[in-house]
Amino acid sequence: MTSSPGKSWATDVDVYKDPDLQAFYERLREGEMTQAAFRIRPLEGPHKLLLVLSSLPLEGLPPTQLMTMAELEARLGIKDPPAAQAVLLAQKRLRNRLGKEPTQVQIANDLGVSRNYWGKYWLQ
Repeated sequence: MTSSPGKSWATDVDVYKDPDLQAFYERLREGEMTQAAFRIRPLEGPHKLLLVLSSLPLEGLPPTQLMTMAELEARLGIKDPPAAQAVLLAQKRLRNRLGKEPTQVQIANDLGVSRNYWGKYWLQ
C-alpha cells in the first residue's frame, strides 16, 4: 500500500509452512476482525459508518460499498474529492434529497459553480 510520494506503509503478516496451521491462523485473524466489527455496530445506532480496511472478504460481514482511498478521504472530509467524483457525489446527494434525477443546473448550484462551467467540464 502506498501513500504520499516517497512514503509507503506495510505490515508484517505471519505465514506458516504447515497448511493446516496457516488455515487456522487465517481463520483466527478474520474472526477477530468480524468480531470487532459486530462489537461496534450496536453502539453507533442506525446511521453508522463502519470502515474495514482490508483486502480480505469477511464472512458474515458483506461490503455495502467499496471505495478507493481517495473516495474515503473525500467522504471523511480529509481531502477535497477529484472534480469528477465531486460531480457524482453531488448528483447522488441531490438524487436522494429530491427523489428524482437532478438537472445540470441543480448540480452546478450544489457545487457552487456556474451552469456554463459545469457544462464545459462535463463535456470533456
